[in-house]
Amino acid sequence: MTHGLRIRELGVDVKVNKGKSTEATFTPDQTGDFVGHCSNFCGAGHGGMALTVHVVD
Repeated sequence: MTHGLRIRELGVDVKVNKGKSTEATFTPDQTGDFVGHCSNFCGAGHGGMALTVHVVD
C-alpha cells in the first residue's frame, strides 16, 4: 500500500511506498506549525493520518 505525505504550505508532497525507506529533504521559507496529511487514500484510517511539523527560526 502506498501512502503519501503532503504539507501544502511548505510545498512538500512525497510518496511513501510499503516496505521502503523514504527520505524527504526540504528548506521551509516560513516559521510556524504546519499540518501534514497522508495524500494517498490508504484505507479506513486514512482520514486520521496527520502530523504537525514545527518550524523554528
